Amino acid sequence: ENIWLLCYISYRMGMTCSCRTTKMTATLSEAHWPVYRRAARTVVVVDVVESVRLMEQNEEDTVHRWQAFVGDVVTRLLPQHGGRLVKSLGDGLMLEFEAVPPAIQCAIAMQVAIAEANQGRSAEQWMRLRVGAHVADVIVDERDIYGSGVNLAARLTSLAGPGEIVVSADVRDQITPGLDADVMDLGECFLKHVSHPVRGFRIGPATATSSSTDKLQFV
Repeated sequence: ENIWLLCYISYRMGMTCSCRTTKMTATLSEAHWPVYRRAARTVVVVDVVESVRLMEQNEEDTVHRWQAFVGDVVTRLLPQHGGRLVKSLGDGLMLEFEAVPPAIQCAIAMQVAIAEANQGRSAEQWMRLRVGAHVADVIVDERDIYGSGVNLAARLTSLAGPGEIVVSADVRDQITPGLDADVMDLGECFLKHVSHPVRGFRIGPATATSSSTDKLQFV
């Protein structure tokens, strides 16, 4: 109280006050910082294949198609599978889920949705996705998610080809019976800026030619 009185007197006398206003401003700013917590999350990263080429072909059409896809993900697929949109980039998405099965279901549903949206177009106009997923203990706030697990999900995306989903062994181990899918073991994979090899698995909807040994099911 005495400090504020001195500040007021200094202000009225045209003097410069050297009180702890900087510290108080920092404290007030900190009060608006997002509250974060640690939680186990399945992180899904989506990337558009050859997005630069698509933009060069037809910028407005590509943007319109991407906006329509993101809108479908946000309004239909994420509510269906209990996911959250963390961020939307110009040619990618980052999503989070509390469990592995709905995350993989959503990833497959996104691949189906984009394939349906490509119908009626030539192959060179197709918008195709690659998806990576990893489950880990991450830092979560209302705006974003952070941690090495998030980075690993992004790196796994680079292993996926057009229309593919690549997941870590931790994701593979948490898939349980329910919905047919094909799984291919990619073995130990070396990823950029990851100090140790990571076991990767390619996952997709089951086909009629799949053998019983390379099938998984999802709840």
